[in-house]
Amino acid sequence: MAQSPEQLLLKQILNNAVTKTEDTPDQTLALGGGMNFRINVAKALKAAFLSTKTYIKAKVMIVTGTVNPAEALGMAKDVWDIVVTTLDALRERMGELEYVACVVLSGFEDGVSREDFEKELKDVLASELPPETPWYLGLTTTRLETARNSFKAVKNFDEVLQLLRDEDWLDEAGGKYKFKPRHYTWGFSLS
Repeated sequence: MAQSPEQLLLKQILNNAVTKTEDTPDQTLALGGGMNFRINVAKALKAAFLSTKTYIKAKVMIVTGTVNPAEALGMAKDVWDIVVTTLDALRERMGELEYVACVVLSGFEDGVSREDFEKELKDVLASELPPETPWYLGLTTTRLETARNSFKAVKNFDEVLQLLRDEDWLDEAGGKYKFKPRHYTWGFSLS
């Protein structure tokens, strides 16, 4: 089955988010294939952003929850599992508004103005996602509603920016806002 341009882009972003790393003297090989993986969090979040934007604009999900997403995209299962595990770990430690704001911010690799960032965040928060939203997005209707209520509780957008600064997610170099790059390595260390 031919993949849509959105599916091909999603597959490319997800594949580029994960790098298999060589074993170093202070590491042992990870379980499952004997490899360690480095995950680019910005690219993992960008995949969620791309999927969300596609739904908001076209009311079509790139990959539905009814099929195995890795299989539907023709991706290696280990790459898919690493991305999903990383997003799950992020959602556990982030508040709902923080997570949604980071997903939005990750969609602008070259940076975004304050006004455009605020508008885009408001658009995502105002969107109605269907109950069948793929679980890998982490943007369930409950999470989105909680983020929406948190956003309503802030006095102004500066509080959202400060939250992202406090948690070190915001890069403000060059007069634009960007998601601050981070990488996680999945594997084992001897130290």
